[in-house]
Amino acid sequence: MICDTPVFKRIESFTVFSPPSVKIWIEAVGKAKCNSLRLFNVYDAFSSAIDFNCDDFLDFFKNQSKEFQLVIDMEDETAYYNAENLLKVLLSEHFESFKYVASNLYLPDPTYKAIFLAQKVSCV
Repeated sequence: MICDTPVFKRIESFTVFSPPSVKIWIEAVGKAKCNSLRLFNVYDAFSSAIDFNCDDFLDFFKNQSKEFQLVIDMEDETAYYNAENLLKVLLSEHFESFKYVASNLYLPDPTYKAIFLAQKVSCV
């Protein structure tokens, strides 16, 4: 598997297209002991692909760089709202999500299609 190669341990950006599961990729990156990611982009995902549990995801997230960002681009606006609700339940106390407005030349109004996750910064 590609995740077993030494070069995979040092990647900074990783994109998967239409994955049936995000959990599979989180586990693969974790097994490879990759801790250099700055961007993990999940493109054209269904809400059912958000299938990880909070503890596994937090372990994965903590092992990445402080600049790490997860962007989940949903396949449509309905999937976006479903995934947003699921992520609020799974990760709300640890992360903030930001709506990304995707402008499309063919649609009259902008649509919400992506979810952006980054670690909360607490000020003391």
